[in-house]
Amino acid sequence: MCAQVKPPGKRGTKSEDAWLIEHYRGLRVLVIFDEATKLKNRDTALVKRWRYIQKELRKAGQMRASALTATPYESALDDIFNLRLVIAPAGLPLIKDYEARYIKGRDPFGRPTYHEHLKAEFYNLYVRPIIHRKRKTDADVRDQFPAMTEDAHNLEMGPEQDKFYEAVSELQWSDDDEWAEVPGLYTVLRQIAAYPEALLHSQGALAQMLVEEFGAEYIKGLPSIKAEWVRERAKIIRAQGAKYIVFSFFGQSVVPLLARDLIKDKHKGFMNHGGLTEREADDARRGFRQWDGPAILVTSDAGSKGLNYPEASYLTNYELPTLHSTYIQRINRISRLVGGGETATVDSLVVMKTVEVTRAQQMLERNEDSDIILGDSEYDDENFVSAADRRKALALQRENRKRKK
Repeated sequence: MCAQVKPPGKRGTKSEDAWLIEHYRGLRVLVIFDEATKLKNRDTALVKRWRYIQKELRKAGQMRASALTATPYESALDDIFNLRLVIAPAGLPLIKDYEARYIKGRDPFGRPTYHEHLKAEFYNLYVRPIIHRKRKTDADVRDQFPAMTEDAHNLEMGPEQDKFYEAVSELQWSDDDEWAEVPGLYTVLRQIAAYPEALLHSQGALAQMLVEEFGAEYIKGLPSIKAEWVRERAKIIRAQGAKYIVFSFFGQSVVPLLARDLIKDKHKGFMNHGGLTEREADDARRGFRQWDGPAILVTSDAGSKGLNYPEASYLTNYELPTLHSTYIQRINRISRLVGGGETATVDSLVVMKTVEVTRAQQMLERNEDSDIILGDSEYDDENFVSAADRRKALALQRENRKRKK
């Protein structure tokens, strides 16, 4: 609809009218954006082009826009503000005024932090007037979806896994008890909490160093409390004749190990992650859905968007994601239109006294922000799972592992 051209002597580009804008100029135009969170970053070329288009078409008052998305809020107020810049800019403050009022500061990575007490104001001024919020628990649609139950399990590592985790976590402390940043340590600790053997399949420099120092056989022999939990859970689900999905963040290290273990236990297993070819991934997903009988799909977050698995009744978050929106995308894979009568069960695993506790807290905090910004904190329905409900279910202590002297 518009073209990006580089003016003579200038570094950047600017938008200019193309034939499609000229074609629609003067006509009544309704633009509907699907998967609208693609517009959440106002610095992308996509957003800049659409802002130019809507400016040109609105000059004659001929353009209206609507946006469809299952996750309007993912990580920050900016998500909503930037969507409105394209969808409904009328009534918004200037960017500089918005930032001056709502942004308190920025972290070392440049990410904004917000004034907590102003989030409800932001909702009332800039979200409530333009949003039509539908929840799967609303009375008029509730019976079209399976009933959903969510549960959380706080696990304790066994002595061998715990000893290895402790030894690796000590790398961040010098002999003088000074804390130091160790590149890759956070990821390595997450892998150890998830499945220590995953280090053998990691391309990270620190993981490879640990394998060399401790020995591949030693690490391969370490147990995983989470893997043991999933294997026991899978036996129960198979006995019911049901289908089961396990989500893990570590697509190319943890996912293959879990799939191997489950197949070893005689389950019909399928695996999906970003390292597969498109054909391999399609075959795995199709095979899981079409298999006549109990089956398990072990997948990374490559399977959390745009894919539907209404045949599955159980889902486990092997690790909780940091983004609350990713959590919702995962569980929505099995919460699809089925005509009622079914129950979807979601379990989330957190290994206590590890970095997973902090990660879970971050997800819950973003869940709480989402509830405020979308008006869900004021929504009173016993069928709706709020951030407060999830925090209560996880029952996480804020105290993490303390260093042993």
